Amino acid sequence: MTNSELKKYNRSQVYQIIYEHRTIAKSSITSELHLSFPTISQLITELEENGLVTKNGFFESTGGRKPIVFSCISDARIALGIELIKEHFQITAIDLYGEILYEEVYHIPFENKESFFQQFGKIVGQFIISHNIPAEKILGIGIALQGLVSFDKTAITYGAILKNNDLTIDRFKKYLDYPIMLIHDSEAAATDTLWNFSNIKDALFLSLSRNIGGALIINRQIHWGAFYPSGLFEHMTLIPNGAACYCGKKGCLEAYCSVKNLLEGLSPTLDLFFAHLREGEQLHQIRWNQFLLNLSIAIDNLQMALNCDVILGGHLAPYLNQEDLNTLILLVTKDSAFNQGRPAIHLSKKSCIARGAALYQIRQFIDSV
Repeated sequence: MTNSELKKYNRSQVYQIIYEHRTIAKSSITSELHLSFPTISQLITELEENGLVTKNGFFESTGGRKPIVFSCISDARIALGIELIKEHFQITAIDLYGEILYEEVYHIPFENKESFFQQFGKIVGQFIISHNIPAEKILGIGIALQGLVSFDKTAITYGAILKNNDLTIDRFKKYLDYPIMLIHDSEAAATDTLWNFSNIKDALFLSLSRNIGGALIINRQIHWGAFYPSGLFEHMTLIPNGAACYCGKKGCLEAYCSVKNLLEGLSPTLDLFFAHLREGEQLHQIRWNQFLLNLSIAIDNLQMALNCDVILGGHLAPYLNQEDLNTLILLVTKDSAFNQGRPAIHLSKKSCIARGAALYQIRQFIDSV
């Protein structure tokens, strides 16, 4: 390692420690990294000059001069995440700690046409201007959408829902002069959930939204299979020769446990569905009971195969209460001989797909300072 490489590595280590601690004194950094006080001072000065770190008051003194508090400047860089689905898209701007600064929803249906991408680019540009976000602060844009994405996050490899099999980042970059990556919406939701659940190491994430998605999390990383992501749980067969799925098969989990299936013929929105359900309306209760039963079968099968916690996220999760979760757990475990020490089922009620898409840019930046 050359001297310049060593210096860059040490500077990155200093930044990481300040970032993780949020507030820290120079002496504590010195103790953690086992570097000299003058070296730490020089590296902090460089980070300050780069607009990444700032002095933030003083700690209480234990004798002598009060130690200076150093903190990362949370909005030194900003990332944009966009959840793009069939009916609308949501733009979210976050800071380096993943805090949502601004977000807007635009009820413009997706169309795989040039006119849509032109309008999309114009709206994103207006979002940036209206919130006074300096262009030089923007790390990039993560676009989460329904469809399988290539490993390098530049193209859609399967896009039956949005009919966008030919989609690449070039369609967006034509109207947006920022780094752009495409992300499977369930992978973005799982990334956001990992940000919220710091204690989760291995888990199976199920995104219960208009359509179902999932991700297998191993050692806090989203696992990829040989070609596709590991989380295509929505296309495992739940009912042999059952209801038709958009993928061409019959009986997929998607055809029974998506929000689209839950609402079909009863309520146009989740708000209305759960309002009727909580009032005890019979048809909604029957539909909900069947939904939970089908979901419990899927969870039991997945836990038998993978023996790990399950996290339920997506647009449906905020509507589930403790009684719903207890009912689901009972259905999962009632006929099982393997309940002792069984992995848990969690709810991720704050899962934000758009924020998850933006977090990719944040993580890349934090790791590269």
